[in-house]
Amino acid sequence: MSENKFRVGLFDCFADAKQCFIGCCIPGLSYSQTEYRLSTTPSTLEGHDPININSIGACGLFWACPCVAFILPYFHRQKIRQRYNIAGGDVGDCCTTYWCPACSLIQNEKEVILRESEATATVTEPPKAPEGMTYPAK
Repeated sequence: MSENKFRVGLFDCFADAKQCFIGCCIPGLSYSQTEYRLSTTPSTLEGHDPININSIGACGLFWACPCVAFILPYFHRQKIRQRYNIAGGDVGDCCTTYWCPACSLIQNEKEVILRESEATATVTEPPKAPEGMTYPAK
């Protein structure tokens, strides 16, 4: 049995130029989007205002005190691990968010998007009836 892990890699941040730009240049917006997704059900950005107290405060923290700003993506990782039952621990999360806060912000956002899209995926094909029982020939 394999353990449940993050499905989005830490360096998959480079795969999506828009998310990469937001996470690196406007980290408060990335934080705010993930915070909104984690606090709504279903997790969408419908009704999310990009300029809000979370995004402004997070941007200020990331730019003014980058040495402590890692705590914001750290708390998101903890919420994501709990919500989606992802294996891991505090030390790994702390190291990841401290040494690569932009990548962890982007990973958090993409992970929530992926997990929520899987949870809300609609069934496109009706279920098939089980085959009837057969008995071995004598």
